[in-house]
Amino acid sequence: MSETSKGVRIVVSLAAAVVVIAGMRAAASLIVPLVAAVFLAVVCMPVVGALMRRGVKAWLAVTIVVLTLVVASVVAGGVATQAILSFTQQMPEYQAILQSRLSEAQSYLERIGVPRERLQLGAMFDPNLVLSWFGTGLGAALGILRDGFFVLVMACFLLAEAPAMTARVRDALGDDDAHSSGENQAAAARTARVVDAMRTYLAVKTQTSALTGVSTWLLLWACGVDYALPIGLLAFLLNYVPIIGAIVAGVPAVLLALVQFGIPRAAVVLGLYLAINVAIGQVLEPRLFGRRLGLSAPAVLLSLVFWGWVLGPVGMFLCVPLTILAKIALDNVDELRWVSAILGPTAGNNPR
Repeated sequence: MSETSKGVRIVVSLAAAVVVIAGMRAAASLIVPLVAAVFLAVVCMPVVGALMRRGVKAWLAVTIVVLTLVVASVVAGGVATQAILSFTQQMPEYQAILQSRLSEAQSYLERIGVPRERLQLGAMFDPNLVLSWFGTGLGAALGILRDGFFVLVMACFLLAEAPAMTARVRDALGDDDAHSSGENQAAAARTARVVDAMRTYLAVKTQTSALTGVSTWLLLWACGVDYALPIGLLAFLLNYVPIIGAIVAGVPAVLLALVQFGIPRAAVVLGLYLAINVAIGQVLEPRLFGRRLGLSAPAVLLSLVFWGWVLGPVGMFLCVPLTILAKIALDNVDELRWVSAILGPTAGNNPR
């Protein structure tokens, strides 16, 4: 192949990628629930398979998993709704106490010689700004609950069709022609890689997220912090968001500890919360993932920004599996294989 022809193919491939990305961003409201349903089904398929291997009928295994998802969704929604209503009622009290704490901190810093003009601590917690953030968060929560029903229904259909779909794919790839058979085997191998990568990531991430949520809940409960269970649920969900998820989940925990008990207890909560996230995120997860993740740290950060821009908040939750999927696809395009190589870790940076 000539250099000119190769260059033209690279340009065409990049142009096609731009068109696809623009289309995804324009249709994000339609794509996001479908993508979330697919990944939810991928997470649940091993559970369905495990039940079937124990002799449970396929329809019954799917029903058990679906009912479990429905119950978990209803309980989580109830906890979140109750927390929102209770927090709304206590917001004025929390604001007054927080302003008092900030005034005390500002007075202390002034006594030790920090100029007053550098201490606009109160402006950082403007009550109107806090209320506007709360209203925005409430609207987002209601939107997630609305879309969550559709996602759950779609995931149920995907789970129900999974055994039949596997058989159809096997039949479609069962071509007797040698050349076609070789191509089909290669396609089946690529599909297996994609499914295995998704399943591995989502299974491990779900386990570590559950551990993070439970640990956060127990920590806050032991320290007497309000809303320990809702914040633990928040920590579970935000642990799917790499890099910034743990930081965002820790903010309400530390602020509530500050409001209720002052700086010493808040410092204890902050220290223990950091210890939990470092132990799980920096020690446990790399050991569980091993070398299977195949993404560098800058690639994870860029994927967070990129998929959040394309698909919104759900894209931030699913940025890593989507990037793994894109990396596997790029591996199979000669002209774009260099992009896949950039996304991958160097030999010295692979997690051990």
